[in-house]
Amino acid sequence: MTDDLYRELFAKRPEVIKPGLARMEKALNHLGRQNLLTFPVVLVGGTNGKGSVSSFLWQLLSAKKLRVGLFTSPHLVHFEERLFSHQGMISQNDLISLWKDLKERLGPIYDELSFFEVNTLLALQHFHNLKVDYGILEVGLGGRFDATNVTDPMLSIITSIGLDHQQFLGPTTLHIASEKAGIIRPRKPLLLGSSAGIDSEALEILRKKAFELEAPCYEVDKEFIAGEDILEAVNLRKSWALPPQIKNAPQFLKRNFALSVLAAHILGELDLEKPIQLAAVTPPALGARFQVIDSVAGRPSGARLILDVCHNTHGAQALKESLSQLGGSKPQVLVSILADKDVNGILDVLRSSVTVIGLFAVPSERTWSLKDLGDRHRDLPFYSNFDEAWAKVKSQPGDLMITGSVYAVGYVAHRLGIINKLYSTGYKGV
Repeated sequence: MTDDLYRELFAKRPEVIKPGLARMEKALNHLGRQNLLTFPVVLVGGTNGKGSVSSFLWQLLSAKKLRVGLFTSPHLVHFEERLFSHQGMISQNDLISLWKDLKERLGPIYDELSFFEVNTLLALQHFHNLKVDYGILEVGLGGRFDATNVTDPMLSIITSIGLDHQQFLGPTTLHIASEKAGIIRPRKPLLLGSSAGIDSEALEILRKKAFELEAPCYEVDKEFIAGEDILEAVNLRKSWALPPQIKNAPQFLKRNFALSVLAAHILGELDLEKPIQLAAVTPPALGARFQVIDSVAGRPSGARLILDVCHNTHGAQALKESLSQLGGSKPQVLVSILADKDVNGILDVLRSSVTVIGLFAVPSERTWSLKDLGDRHRDLPFYSNFDEAWAKVKSQPGDLMITGSVYAVGYVAHRLGIINKLYSTGYKGV
C-alpha cells in the first residue's frame, strides 16, 4: 500500500509547474480552514538555508518541550522526512491513513492538486491532528504562489536570495526577491538572513515590501552574530556560548543558526538568562549539510566522507567558503547535479577551490549527462552511475566529498548503507 501511495503522489509531479494558489484555496475551503489552520505558523522562504533554519528553529522550540511540527522539502531518502514533529518522522502507517482520509474528503478536487500541494495539505492535517504549538513550514518554490502561502504566518523568514528556478521566478535576484516577498504579512514580523546571502538590491526590495505592509523587519546581522564559539545579541548586549552541536559547524550554518535564534526570540521563546539549548533529536532536513562521516565500508582507514547538498551557484559559494576554513588538505570531490540547474556555473565555483575528480549520473529523469557540460568541464570523468564512480575512487587516500542535488546525496547514502548516519547529524569539524 505504501508503494501505491508513493507511485500516485509522485505521478502528480508536473513537467511544468503551474503557479497560483487557486487550487489550494479551493481545497482548503472544501476541507474547512478551521479544520487545518489551527496552529501558529512560521513560514520560512529563501533560495538556500531554508531547511537548516527551519530545523534549528524546531530544535530550539522543542528544547522547551513544545509540540512543534516541521514541514520541509525535498527529502533526502524517505518521503516521511517531510512531515516531522515532536514524535519524529511520520510513520508509514500514519502517512497512509492520513493520505487516504485526505483523498476521500477532497473527492474530485484531489485530482486537480499538484504533488507539492498534496504534500502541504498532508502536513497541515498532520500538525492539526497532533495539536502542535507551532508549525514551521518551509516554502517549496518562490513564495507568492507557493502552496504554503495559503497560511497566515505569525512570523515570516527569508533566509537568502540567489539565482535558482529562474524559469519560474524570473531572471534576476530582483525578480526572485519580489516573488519571495510574497510571504510577508501585514504587521507581522519579517526576519531577513545574513547579508552574505542577500545582495543590497534584493535587500531593498524586501525592506520596501515590509515597510508597505507595516511589517516589523529584523535583519540578523544587526541583531544576532555568530562567531567561532559565541553568539552575540548586538542590541541586547548579551552573548552565549554556541551549543555543542553548532560549535564546529561551518560558518554558513552558524549564520543560519543565528537567524533561528532571532526567530525564537521574536516568538518570545528564548530565555535570555539561560544557555541556548537545542533538542537532542536532529531533524532529517539537517542531514548532508557539510556532514562528516568518519568511516565508510571500502574506504581506507582514517579517510572520511563529507556529504553536502549543493544545488545552485549560491550554495556552491557557501560550500567554497566552508572549504576555505579547513585546515590541512582539502577533500577531493565527486559531483552530481540535476540537468535543469546551472551545472557549469556550479562546477566553475567548485573547481576554483577544490579538485573535482569525477561526475556521476543518478537514476532520475532530471539527471545530467555529458552533453550538459560546457567545453571547459569536458576534461572531467563522467560516470553513468554512482556505483561506477565509487568503484573508481573509494580506495583513494584522504578525505572525499560528495556533493550536488538533494536527490543525489540521498541516493549515495542509500547505496552506501549510511542512511542512519545521515539522520544523526553532528558537526565534528574537518
